[in-house]
Amino acid sequence: MKNKGIAPIVIVIVVVVVVAAAAGGYFMLAGGGGEGGGGTGGGPSENIVWSDVSSLDMGQDRGSEGEVESEGWIKVEGIGTPQLKVRSDATAVDPGNGEPTEYKMILNEETEKAWIYFGYEGSAPEGWHNVEEEGLNPQLTYEKAQTDMENVLSSIGNKFSEWSEGENITVHLFGEFFRFYDIKVNAEIDDSLFEDPTA
Repeated sequence: MKNKGIAPIVIVIVVVVVVAAAAGGYFMLAGGGGEGGGGTGGGPSENIVWSDVSSLDMGQDRGSEGEVESEGWIKVEGIGTPQLKVRSDATAVDPGNGEPTEYKMILNEETEKAWIYFGYEGSAPEGWHNVEEEGLNPQLTYEKAQTDMENVLSSIGNKFSEWSEGENITVHLFGEFFRFYDIKVNAEIDDSLFEDPTA
């Protein structure tokens, strides 16, 4: 099985951390878009500050040079705690046949594990994999997934003081743009989304 190169999510959130695969390599799932926050609505939110945000449920897309390369959603809970949990599901073009395919990522700080899902048979079998599974890229570790996702969340947090309900948030990381939309703050999220999908 070939090792795969990586480019850092998303999360994502985001986030990020989002992880997904493209051109036989890994990339973090997160959102994309244009410059700035985007969306509609006026002025900063007066009722919500980043330190009060414990969970996020939002749409996401990501890309580069103005082209959206993946779309999906990301759910995050435990923000600001040692039990951060992230689930990102996205659709992107299969690098093998050019068709849309699914990529998913789970990061769970409570269990100190991360998993990635390939929606196609390529340099790794279709299905869920622990990111540290033998035969996958040795550079893609739980610690790297954790760091990348925390960077995405930090970037979102830096823009949160300017955000109002109904607006989008766009950040630029890893040479790509990440757009988050339909943002639901402190939403209730099904904890089973963050469980080991290989069990």
